Amino acid sequence: MVAMFCEPLANRIADVIDSIDAELSEVEADDSESSIFDLQQKVSDVRRQTATLRRFLAPQRDALAELYQSRGILSDDESHRLHIQRERITRFVEELDLARERALVLNEDFHYRVAEQQNTRMYLLSIVAVIFLPLSFLSGVFGMNVGGMPGLNNPEAFYYLSSAMIVLALAMLVYMRLKKWL
Repeated sequence: MVAMFCEPLANRIADVIDSIDAELSEVEADDSESSIFDLQQKVSDVRRQTATLRRFLAPQRDALAELYQSRGILSDDESHRLHIQRERITRFVEELDLARERALVLNEDFHYRVAEQQNTRMYLLSIVAVIFLPLSFLSGVFGMNVGGMPGLNNPEAFYYLSSAMIVLALAMLVYMRLKKWL
């Protein structure tokens, strides 16, 4: 009777484990630039589902092993059927462990991708800051309305200052190119 109940349940569990495997394979094969957060949500759902299934399957595997050990009350045919079901459940638990490991690897990959994107953005922000901070300082200093500023009475001082700032920005860009920062 136990084997009779275990067989249809194991068949249903096999379908669920196959769907988990298919979903993980789909996420692993997804090369598109779809949202990492959507993919992370799928992987998190799979991890929760595998944890729940494993929590119920491991005791079932152990119970079938104990029942199989008590061969005296079972016929050889019944004992063989229980052995087959125990082996199937053991394989399912191992597949769930593998799915959990695959989900952890995918999760680490997502964290790596997000960190890489953040590093790229921070690098770009640093380059922009290196170029514009000295220019902002110069425009702030020469923008003060105080007496004694050089070029205050010269109408071409604005063009000289603007030219000097453009040359400074270009010099910084050339320097960054030579250092291979850009």
